[in-house]
Amino acid sequence: MLWFLPTSMLPIAAVVLAGAVMLRVMSFGSALLLFTALALAPFVIDPLVDLAFDSLPWWILLPGTTLLLLALLRMVLSSLIGAGAADHAVGHLTAVGILGLLRLVFLPVRVLGWVAARLLVGKF
Repeated sequence: MLWFLPTSMLPIAAVVLAGAVMLRVMSFGSALLLFTALALAPFVIDPLVDLAFDSLPWWILLPGTTLLLLALLRMVLSSLIGAGAADHAVGHLTAVGILGLLRLVFLPVRVLGWVAARLLVGKF
């Protein structure tokens, strides 16, 4: 998740890494390597993400984005209310989404049934 750190936050990352080196939490070499990776990651990752989003069709991007949002929701919920409750919440949300998709798929059948019922009763 550190790879999506904005470049304006790099000075704060440098201060935190310097503090970690001073407190001997990490060595200078590993701090320098991590800072270099944080500084160069946007230049490497941004074109790859743009390429993926530009080349994939919308019918693949939609479920992929949905899965990424569910993973992000699970991560946020697990930090707020715990892992078990987050799993239940995301599972419930997924079940409601699948039920909605099934209702959408069978909407033409339901409309035909409604029209047939109205024709048989004579209120059409």
